[in-house]
Amino acid sequence: MPIILKFLFYFLGTLSFTLLVVYLLLGFAKSLGIRSKNDIHVRWSNTSKPSLGGIAIFASIFMAMIVYLISHPTENIFGNERFLFFFFGLSIAFFMGLADDAFNTRPLIKLVTQILCGLSLVAGNLVIPLTNVFWMDSVVTVIWVVGLMNSLNMLDNMDGVTATISSLIIAGIIMVLIITGNKIFDFYMLVLIGILGALIGFLK
Repeated sequence: MPIILKFLFYFLGTLSFTLLVVYLLLGFAKSLGIRSKNDIHVRWSNTSKPSLGGIAIFASIFMAMIVYLISHPTENIFGNERFLFFFFGLSIAFFMGLADDAFNTRPLIKLVTQILCGLSLVAGNLVIPLTNVFWMDSVVTVIWVVGLMNSLNMLDNMDGVTATISSLIIAGIIMVLIITGNKIFDFYMLVLIGILGALIGFLK
Protein backbone atom coordinates (compact mmCIF):
# COMPACT_ATOMS: atom_id res chain seq x y z
CA MET A 1 0.00 0.00 0.00
CA PRO A 2 1.41 3.46 -0.91
CA ILE A 3 2.48 5.37 2.19
CA ILE A 4 0.04 8.24 1.49
CA LEU A 5 -2.88 5.80 1.38
CA LYS A 6 -1.65 4.22 4.60
CA PHE A 7 -1.56 7.62 6.30
CA LEU A 8 -5.05 8.39 5.00
CA PHE A 9 -6.31 5.01 6.22
CA TYR A 10 -5.03 5.61 9.75
CA PHE A 11 -6.39 9.15 9.83
CA LEU A 12 -9.88 8.31 8.58
CA GLY A 13 -9.97 5.09 10.59
CA THR A 14 -9.22 6.74 13.94
CA LEU A 15 -11.49 9.68 13.12
CA SER A 16 -14.42 7.35 12.35
CA PHE A 17 -13.75 5.10 15.33
CA THR A 18 -13.58 8.11 17.67
CA LEU A 19 -16.88 9.44 16.35
CA LEU A 20 -18.48 6.04 16.96
CA VAL A 21 -17.15 5.74 20.52
CA VAL A 22 -18.08 9.34 21.35
CA TYR A 23 -21.69 8.83 20.29
CA LEU A 24 -21.84 5.61 22.29
CA LEU A 25 -20.40 7.34 25.36
CA LEU A 26 -22.87 10.21 25.13
CA GLY A 27 -25.58 7.74 26.06
CA PHE A 28 -23.82 7.08 29.38
CA ALA A 29 -22.91 10.71 30.02
CA LYS A 30 -26.37 11.49 31.37
CA SER A 31 -25.44 9.74 34.60
CA LEU A 32 -21.63 9.66 34.47
CA GLY A 33 -18.94 12.11 33.51
CA ILE A 34 -21.03 15.29 33.29
CA ARG A 35 -19.26 18.46 34.31
CA SER A 36 -21.47 20.30 36.75
CA LYS A 37 -22.90 23.72 35.99
CA ASN A 38 -21.39 24.72 39.33
CA ASP A 39 -17.95 24.43 37.73
CA ILE A 40 -18.43 27.44 35.44
CA HIS A 41 -15.94 29.46 37.51
CA VAL A 42 -13.33 26.89 36.43
CA ARG A 43 -14.60 26.19 32.90
CA TRP A 44 -15.67 29.26 30.93
CA SER A 45 -19.03 27.83 29.96
CA ASN A 46 -22.55 28.14 31.34
CA THR A 47 -23.70 24.67 30.27
CA SER A 48 -22.92 21.20 31.59
CA LYS A 49 -20.59 19.10 29.44
CA PRO A 50 -19.80 15.38 29.21
CA SER A 51 -16.20 14.68 30.23
CA LEU A 52 -15.66 11.18 28.86
CA GLY A 53 -14.13 12.19 25.53
CA GLY A 54 -10.69 11.00 26.65
CA ILE A 55 -11.96 7.41 26.58
CA ALA A 56 -12.81 7.72 22.89
CA ILE A 57 -9.42 9.24 22.06
CA PHE A 58 -7.46 6.60 23.99
CA ALA A 59 -9.55 3.77 22.53
CA SER A 60 -8.92 5.04 19.00
CA ILE A 61 -5.16 5.34 19.53
CA PHE A 62 -5.06 1.84 21.00
CA MET A 63 -7.11 0.52 18.09
CA ALA A 64 -4.68 2.14 15.63
CA MET A 65 -1.80 0.32 17.34
CA ILE A 66 -3.65 -2.99 17.11
CA VAL A 67 -4.36 -2.42 13.41
CA TYR A 68 -0.68 -1.66 12.88
CA LEU A 69 0.35 -4.90 14.57
CA ILE A 70 -2.12 -6.89 12.47
CA SER A 71 -0.94 -5.27 9.24
CA HIS A 72 2.75 -5.68 10.20
CA PRO A 73 2.88 -9.20 11.70
CA THR A 74 6.69 -9.36 11.51
CA GLU A 75 7.10 -6.35 13.82
CA ASN A 76 6.79 -6.96 17.55
CA ILE A 77 6.02 -3.45 18.81
CA PHE A 78 4.84 -4.66 22.21
CA GLY A 79 8.14 -6.53 22.57
CA ASN A 80 10.05 -3.26 22.19
CA GLU A 81 11.17 -1.99 25.60
CA ARG A 82 11.12 1.67 24.55
CA PHE A 83 7.58 1.37 23.25
CA LEU A 84 6.41 -0.44 26.40
CA PHE A 85 7.61 2.42 28.60
CA PHE A 86 6.06 4.93 26.19
CA PHE A 87 2.74 3.08 26.29
CA PHE A 88 2.95 2.75 30.09
CA GLY A 89 3.31 6.52 30.45
CA LEU A 90 0.48 7.08 27.96
CA SER A 91 -1.79 4.74 29.93
CA ILE A 92 -0.96 6.39 33.26
CA ALA A 93 -1.80 9.80 31.80
CA PHE A 94 -5.10 8.49 30.43
CA PHE A 95 -6.25 6.86 33.67
CA MET A 96 -5.20 9.90 35.70
CA GLY A 97 -7.22 12.14 33.39
CA LEU A 98 -10.19 9.81 33.68
CA ALA A 99 -9.96 9.80 37.47
CA ASP A 100 -9.64 13.58 37.51
CA ASP A 101 -12.80 13.99 35.41
CA ALA A 102 -14.71 11.59 37.66
CA PHE A 103 -13.42 12.55 41.11
CA ASN A 104 -11.69 15.94 40.75
CA THR A 105 -8.33 14.56 41.87
CA ARG A 106 -6.08 16.48 44.25
CA PRO A 107 -3.33 18.57 42.56
CA LEU A 108 -0.53 16.73 44.42
CA ILE A 109 -1.73 13.37 43.09
CA LYS A 110 -1.85 14.79 39.57
CA LEU A 111 1.67 16.19 39.92
CA VAL A 112 3.06 12.86 41.14
CA THR A 113 1.36 11.10 38.23
CA GLN A 114 2.80 13.58 35.73
CA ILE A 115 6.29 13.02 37.14
CA LEU A 116 5.73 9.28 36.85
CA CYS A 117 4.79 9.75 33.18
CA GLY A 118 8.08 11.57 32.62
CA LEU A 119 10.05 8.91 34.50
CA SER A 120 8.48 6.18 32.37
CA LEU A 121 9.95 7.87 29.29
CA VAL A 122 13.31 8.15 31.01
CA ALA A 123 13.18 4.46 31.92
CA GLY A 124 12.63 3.67 28.24
CA ASN A 125 15.60 5.89 27.32
CA LEU A 126 13.22 8.31 25.58
CA VAL A 127 14.92 11.48 26.76
CA ILE A 128 15.36 14.88 25.14
CA PRO A 129 19.02 14.88 23.96
CA LEU A 130 19.73 18.44 25.06
CA THR A 131 23.09 17.98 26.82
CA ASN A 132 24.02 14.37 25.95
CA VAL A 133 24.46 13.82 29.70
CA PHE A 134 21.83 11.24 30.59
CA TRP A 135 20.88 12.43 34.07
CA MET A 136 20.61 16.06 32.94
CA ASP A 137 18.58 15.10 29.88
CA SER A 138 16.38 12.98 32.15
CA VAL A 139 15.65 15.96 34.40
CA VAL A 140 14.86 18.13 31.35
CA THR A 141 12.55 15.43 29.98
CA VAL A 142 10.58 15.08 33.23
CA ILE A 143 10.24 18.87 33.58
CA TRP A 144 9.13 19.11 29.94
CA VAL A 145 6.49 16.38 30.38
CA VAL A 146 5.12 17.96 33.56
CA GLY A 147 5.11 21.42 32.01
CA LEU A 148 3.42 20.24 28.81
CA MET A 149 0.72 18.27 30.64
CA ASN A 150 -0.07 21.24 32.90
CA SER A 151 -0.11 23.65 29.96
CA LEU A 152 -2.65 21.51 28.12
CA ASN A 153 -4.65 21.07 31.31
CA MET A 154 -4.86 24.86 31.80
CA LEU A 155 -6.08 25.28 28.22
CA ASP A 156 -8.92 22.91 29.07
CA ASN A 157 -10.78 25.77 30.78
CA MET A 158 -12.43 26.49 27.42
CA ASP A 159 -14.22 23.78 25.48
CA GLY A 160 -12.32 22.47 22.48
CA VAL A 161 -9.20 24.61 22.90
CA THR A 162 -6.89 21.83 24.12
CA ALA A 163 -7.89 19.45 21.32
CA THR A 164 -7.62 22.22 18.71
CA ILE A 165 -4.16 23.38 19.83
CA SER A 166 -2.95 19.78 20.10
CA SER A 167 -4.29 19.02 16.61
CA LEU A 168 -2.53 22.03 15.11
CA ILE A 169 0.77 21.16 16.80
CA ILE A 170 0.59 17.50 15.74
CA ALA A 171 -0.41 18.47 12.18
CA GLY A 172 2.58 20.81 12.07
CA ILE A 173 4.94 18.08 13.28
CA ILE A 174 3.58 15.65 10.68
CA MET A 175 4.10 18.22 7.92
CA VAL A 176 7.69 18.86 9.03
CA LEU A 177 8.43 15.12 9.17
CA ILE A 178 6.97 14.58 5.69
CA ILE A 179 8.77 17.58 4.17
CA THR A 180 12.13 16.63 5.70
CA GLY A 181 11.60 12.92 5.02
CA ASN A 182 12.54 12.15 8.61
CA LYS A 183 11.27 8.68 9.62
CA ILE A 184 7.97 9.04 7.75
CA PHE A 185 7.66 5.25 7.67
CA ASP A 186 8.17 4.94 11.39
CA PHE A 187 5.51 3.45 13.68
CA TYR A 188 5.36 6.63 15.73
CA MET A 189 4.50 8.63 12.62
CA LEU A 190 1.38 6.50 12.20
CA VAL A 191 0.62 6.97 15.90
CA LEU A 192 0.78 10.75 15.39
CA ILE A 193 -1.60 10.54 12.44
CA GLY A 194 -3.90 8.30 14.50
CA ILE A 195 -3.92 10.81 17.35
CA LEU A 196 -4.71 13.63 14.91
CA GLY A 197 -7.67 11.68 13.53
CA ALA A 198 -8.87 10.87 17.04
CA LEU A 199 -8.68 14.50 18.16
CA ILE A 200 -10.61 15.78 15.15
CA GLY A 201 -13.21 13.07 15.68
CA PHE A 202 -13.48 14.15 19.31
CA LEU A 203 -13.91 17.82 18.31
CA LYS A 204 -16.83 16.89 16.07
